[in-house]
Amino acid sequence: YVLPSLVSSIDLVEREHQLVWESRRRLSATDRYAFSEQSVQEFQPALRSYHLVCMQWLATYLSDKDVLQLLRKAAVSLAPNGIIFFKDSVPMDLQDQNVKVEAHKIYRPDWYYQRLFALADLQVVKSSVMPEWPPKYHPVVAYALAPDCPTKIQTSTGGVFTIMGWDLAEGVHYHSLDSMWQQHVGEQDWYNYNQKYWEGREAKVNNPEIAAVDLEESLALLRPLFEPQTRFQRRGLDLGAGVGRVTQAVLLKLVYTVDLVDQGKHFLREAYNRLFMINPKAQYIHSAVQSYTPSAATYDLICVQYTAMYLTDEDFLGVLKKLAPALKPGGLLFVKEPISKHNKFQINRDSGHNIVRTAEHYQWLFSQAGWSIVKEARQVNWIADANPVQMFILKPS
Repeated sequence: YVLPSLVSSIDLVEREHQLVWESRRRLSATDRYAFSEQSVQEFQPALRSYHLVCMQWLATYLSDKDVLQLLRKAAVSLAPNGIIFFKDSVPMDLQDQNVKVEAHKIYRPDWYYQRLFALADLQVVKSSVMPEWPPKYHPVVAYALAPDCPTKIQTSTGGVFTIMGWDLAEGVHYHSLDSMWQQHVGEQDWYNYNQKYWEGREAKVNNPEIAAVDLEESLALLRPLFEPQTRFQRRGLDLGAGVGRVTQAVLLKLVYTVDLVDQGKHFLREAYNRLFMINPKAQYIHSAVQSYTPSAATYDLICVQYTAMYLTDEDFLGVLKKLAPALKPGGLLFVKEPISKHNKFQINRDSGHNIVRTAEHYQWLFSQAGWSIVKEARQVNWIADANPVQMFILKPS
């Protein structure tokens, strides 16, 4: 009843004839299901065939040798980004570190399963103890396993966060950053697609009502950090500036001159037409953000807004590392991006190829590039059903 909501077709393996018959009866005759009447030890799955392999309440009845063999067969049967769902009972006392044998069943503790997974070259992407389980039964632990290593990061609170994600258009789940960037989203294709997308977009401010509240909250967060008396001495940089919306309504309230960088010539032309009277000493630089290197010790404020989402992790890290030397002493970096409302990143293809990261993902990237968070806030007034937007003010560590 669970698997049909996740995959389009299912192969069922069971050696007991009566159980196979009952499964056929319950699931009805349909080409969505294929039945194999044999033991799991005998079953030989095809290579790279399955997006999900389910092993539930099975290992309890198998020897270590058979569990290990089954895990290895399941691993090589996975399609790219496939997952093994492993769920079984453990000793009654979760703190008990010993293997228990009761009534021809083997109850292995968590550490023992982790050892078997490691021997099968499988990584634990996620695990959990089943909550609200009847106390008279053995507790149950569930694991999501993958052949390649998930990206696990240290959070600012000292915890561990696993970076996983999904592609909304393709319906593909990514259980590690590497499996997404290296195997399934080619960097060249990513940027070529985005360049064509933005070349076809009109140079204007979209959704002006939403844009207004977006700008107000950005300015409110930044203004206390900049003395108004010294605005005429300050210079700013707007990366991925578009038509200059943020430059006009936020940055020029805090600095006197803002240089604008964008890969779209028509956006820069529109930005110049809008800003040349109030931003007379500015440079309008035609360049992709990831290719641009700003001059050293030049800027008091650098802005990256709704731009990091169009950059790969590697390129965004490269940008972050180039920006620190570009700041004057005491200068700040302002990053504002949508944040996934789920606990995983999202690959979207509706407005170019973009990645909506989690807050933990961004915090990790900042730390990797040598930045510290000075201030952080969530956009309050925003579209109800949309991903939330997070603001970060950063300084070099």
